[in-house]
Amino acid sequence: TDRLNLIGGIRYTDASKTYTYGRLGIPGNIYGGLADPRVRSLDGQSNVSADDHWDFRAVAQYRWSDALMTYAQFSTGFKIGGVNPRAFFPAQALPFGPETLKAFELGAKSDLFDDMLRLNLSAFLNKYNDIIITVSSCPLPGVPAQPCALPVNAGKADVKGFELEGNFHPVQGLSIDGSLAYLDFTYTSLSAAAISSGVQLWMRGPYTPKWQYSAGVQYEADLGKGGTLTPRLDLNHSDGFYTQSVNDRLNFTPARTLLNARITWRPADSQFSVMAEVTNVTNAVYYNVVFDNRGSNYTVTGFPGAPREWAVTVKRTF
Repeated sequence: TDRLNLIGGIRYTDASKTYTYGRLGIPGNIYGGLADPRVRSLDGQSNVSADDHWDFRAVAQYRWSDALMTYAQFSTGFKIGGVNPRAFFPAQALPFGPETLKAFELGAKSDLFDDMLRLNLSAFLNKYNDIIITVSSCPLPGVPAQPCALPVNAGKADVKGFELEGNFHPVQGLSIDGSLAYLDFTYTSLSAAAISSGVQLWMRGPYTPKWQYSAGVQYEADLGKGGTLTPRLDLNHSDGFYTQSVNDRLNFTPARTLLNARITWRPADSQFSVMAEVTNVTNAVYYNVVFDNRGSNYTVTGFPGAPREWAVTVKRTF
């Protein structure tokens, strides 16, 4: 029928990677210009990783009315394996296998109240098999466990959540928009390699904050012959997240909430506009990322976010 759409897709991937290690010395170093003896044998060593995979996608969309459409989707995904590209010792030059994914999604898109309110909602479940993570501890015989940056197939994981976004225009000139996202990362089983590297079932995957939201409001005031004046406020929040597979307080980036503000003046019948803005209005102290590098150089590094900043921009459209 005109209300129902069915969509299907097939993808075939044939991929290969060749890794060739280069471990060259520096003229004048303590090893007579040669590489450190612990990694010297890696120089020129080459490894090849190759795999192929079929992936599928199926979607059903149903339009209940001009204002509401719902959909359901199933798809699969594939990520090629390889060989550890950052081997600190020859024993760490290990292969890892491919990662596969089954993804399920339900959603709705709507334009309500004569297009005054737009709401889009989706819920998803991603089931990973042989999920690839990077571990910072390599318990291998004959070499130190650290430094290490070894990709391993950690086992199985479920990533589920939802996303909601909306835009509301209650009166002429006023616009309110926002979004809300929830993400739950859960290991359902772990491989021996992941367990020996310190990964546990309760841990979360790197860079997976549980909650994120944003909200914005603006009002375009008509100044007649003076053009328009539009003030706007934006609020953004992200929960804290871990940056490494083995979760620890020293690789945890704390949550942050930031407020930005701007005001834009557009003269009548003009191609110019002037905008004044302030970012991080509250001058919050936060980190973009915190990384535990004690296994390599005995440091924990935090990259702070920008403090309060202001700018004035003049723009011309063509």
